[in-house]
Amino acid sequence: MSVKVAKDIKSMKKAALSHAYDSHRVVGDELVLVFHKDMVAPLDTPIIVSFSILELAKKVMYYDYYYTFLPLWPSMEVNMKKLF
Repeated sequence: MSVKVAKDIKSMKKAALSHAYDSHRVVGDELVLVFHKDMVAPLDTPIIVSFSILELAKKVMYYDYYYTFLPLWPSMEVNMKKLF
């Protein structure tokens, strides 16, 4: 929860019209505390753009391995099979 201090009516109205407005408390004649909820967007699901970027990176790595490294070093395939 965040707090904003409003010193005049204009700033109080602006803070109260926010999507995150929760409540307010009058402290003095010209002083108001405006409480806002924390605006947090949960990122629990995979984002399509990030997934696409990872898939393109994987495609580039496969291409480099099969069309660049293996023609230059054919013994690399044999060594990789020994590792795994």
